[in-house]
Amino acid sequence: MIVLLDTNILMDALQERQPFDVSAKAIMRKAHNKEIMCCFTANAATDIFYLYKKARDLRSAQSALDYRRTPLTKNQRS
Repeated sequence: MIVLLDTNILMDALQERQPFDVSAKAIMRKAHNKEIMCCFTANAATDIFYLYKKARDLRSAQSALDYRRTPLTKNQRS
């Protein structure tokens, strides 16, 4: 199953915004365990970078997005 994540879900998990972080982390855990495939829009990536940088610092923002940049290839879409 492919799941398109909203910016708020990602920010809830990254910034541990309670009480929403519990559900957001559960979704991320399912993606990590390859139970689901999570995607987000390019616009969400820039929004997350901006919000995370504003809340923390540039290096933290870069790290938050770095390992999540896996493009959906044609073979994964089927």
